[in-house]
Amino acid sequence: MSNDAWRPWADVAVRSAGFPIHELLRLADPETAALALDPESSAERIHESWHRGIHRTSAHLLSMAEGDSFQAALLWQNPHAVEHVTGWLRRHAADTTRTRDRRRKEAKLTRYAQRYHARNETIGFFGPCTWTDFSDDVEVITAQPGPNLVAAREVHFEDWAIDALGTALAKDPAIRRRLAPARLAGVVVQGPLALYPDGSPCRLPSVDAAVLAAVDGTRTPRSLTAELRWQGFTGVTREDDVVAALERLLARGLIVWRPDVPVDPWPERALRRQLQALPESDGRAAALDALAQLEDARAAVADAADQPAGLAKAFTLLDQRMKQLTEAPAVRTKDQGHYGRRAVYEDCRRDVDVRLGAGLRSSLLPPLSLMLDSARWLTWRFGDHLESLIGELYDQFAGMTPGNGVPLGIIVNQFLDRISDPAWSAPLVEEFQKSWSDILSWRAGERRVRRDSAGLAVPVAAAFAAPPPLWYGAAQHSPDVMIAAAGLGELQAGRYEFVLGEIHLAMATLDNYAFTTAHPDPDRLRHAAEAGPADRPRVVPIYPRSPKVTGRNYPTPDLFSDRYWYLSFAPGNGARAVPRGRSLPLDELVAERTGTSITVRTRSGARMRVLDVVGELTQEVLVNLFQPLPPLPHTPRVTIDDLVVAREKWRLPAHTIPAGSGRDEPAAFAALRRWAETTGLPRFVFWRAAGRTKPVYLDFDSPLFVNDFLASVRQARGDGVVELTEMHPDPHHVWLPDADGHRYTCELRLVLADQSG
Repeated sequence: MSNDAWRPWADVAVRSAGFPIHELLRLADPETAALALDPESSAERIHESWHRGIHRTSAHLLSMAEGDSFQAALLWQNPHAVEHVTGWLRRHAADTTRTRDRRRKEAKLTRYAQRYHARNETIGFFGPCTWTDFSDDVEVITAQPGPNLVAAREVHFEDWAIDALGTALAKDPAIRRRLAPARLAGVVVQGPLALYPDGSPCRLPSVDAAVLAAVDGTRTPRSLTAELRWQGFTGVTREDDVVAALERLLARGLIVWRPDVPVDPWPERALRRQLQALPESDGRAAALDALAQLEDARAAVADAADQPAGLAKAFTLLDQRMKQLTEAPAVRTKDQGHYGRRAVYEDCRRDVDVRLGAGLRSSLLPPLSLMLDSARWLTWRFGDHLESLIGELYDQFAGMTPGNGVPLGIIVNQFLDRISDPAWSAPLVEEFQKSWSDILSWRAGERRVRRDSAGLAVPVAAAFAAPPPLWYGAAQHSPDVMIAAAGLGELQAGRYEFVLGEIHLAMATLDNYAFTTAHPDPDRLRHAAEAGPADRPRVVPIYPRSPKVTGRNYPTPDLFSDRYWYLSFAPGNGARAVPRGRSLPLDELVAERTGTSITVRTRSGARMRVLDVVGELTQEVLVNLFQPLPPLPHTPRVTIDDLVVAREKWRLPAHTIPAGSGRDEPAAFAALRRWAETTGLPRFVFWRAAGRTKPVYLDFDSPLFVNDFLASVRQARGDGVVELTEMHPDPHHVWLPDADGHRYTCELRLVLADQSG
């Protein structure tokens, strides 16, 4: 397939770390590492050198952590660590005894250090992003840093925090009865029975069943009363009858009855509109004042920026007001969701002007297009497999439901449960990996595999022939690409290579709030997203509130368009507002068999192909399936032209890694350093163990990072597997500068649109 088959979006995001990479190198102990590799070194000499090294590197780690920016980052993420980790290490700095507490706290701090200095993120000042584009006026690249790390910052409420305030305010009966109740997401009404989301039934009195059936997330008790009386239902004669039924339904956990706070970046705006719509009363005034108090506390956090003293004071005020006004915890626990533990979050735009040149683009597109051709094939196979599953489910339920067709909601619930099991998509990924292995055909033990795109064009086209995308979202894929160069000057001189991080399948990751908020012209991004397959309608799921979805990490797209349709699940449960007349309520859609295909019939009688309607619901499962090499004990670095499409990787049983017992740290360090050298591992790697989803930085020359790694290896012993991937670019091959000349890790996030249709 020619490069013309893939059209890059004009805009590219630059994701980066918020702290310079060189600081991590100061946590290394090259002297002890060299002794460990010297067969003439005695255990005593290694022991003495290791203790000197751990004392020095631990002191430097503490010095890093006590810096203003590091302290501010901890206040955002884990304020407990400021006092109980950094503070503890400072109080015990004079006592160098290697106690269990010291090792644990060093490991905790080490983990934060690697995240802030070595991980490309899009969160706060410790993961600022910026925008760039490809320019014909630039040959390779330009990067001009401003005087500061951050050029602009915004502090937003987490939607759960404003929802908690709305819930507390709705405890006032005078406020609550003016609000529209909604069925809890997943609740189904079948005559006198209500089915909970888990399918368990609840038999209701006739009045309660009638009220629950009429609840739609838009009708207040007064409107519900009028609706039921208009229907001729005799069990309701006045509004108080409906209110009493709603109270019973609320107690049963079948409805929510509070302000409808959307899962978006400005939840306080929706709450204010709903409060202002209430009749004037003391309760209304008190509710608006409560919201204003939280907004004042948020403003204090924004004003403090990254100054730890002011930030700590501002967070104390915010936490106090959250507890006082919501009667709920001010900070969520880990169990309540990975994202958004604090009541507010910050997004920052990096203070640097980057321009990508035509030379970069022309060298990147040929090899990247081959990878995208295979991504098209994998997405097609996924969609084809899904369509078969939907057909099986339709046939299973067709004889069990009255009328023509099957309610689409039944099929959606079933297939989402099935495809969430990795075993469902495993055969597709294995087929994908076998094709790439056959094409690349490397020898066992080979560490560097180099191919050229021209030579691979024919076998890739043969192995990955695929029809045009099966749904709108399947036409866009989002690669993360790094550039390895020993500084900006080397990069500009053409001495570099690209490194492919991930390809996020069937997703335009740039159409996400974390990026759009920093873009100078979001409408330009919207227009790029709208330029998808002309023969495919786009149906965007509108997700209700859940522990997995927040206003910040809301699935793409963030920029809604009146050209799209919107699949709605649970009105009144935090769903975002959509353009008027473009909603497709799931409970009004019916699946029907048309020949060998399944189509979806809307309430108006229109028909759509089933994958057009449900394709984007698979985003969470499909997005990370692009893994071209199989999970062997060792796979090589694979380079096509100037693009490293796979970094060298090892997958090893944890019990084969010399981890020791943890009591003799110098001996364990030396054993691991020798093992890494013998195994052929580079000095810098990223590792995962015991189910970790995020890779962790490891410098085999650093006692601190080795200790952290070995602790996890010991936990993974048994049948655990440890995955190690070469760090490429490594700390000596990053190029993004700041005003002081320090360099930062970064990656380019692109979106490429499939033009094959």
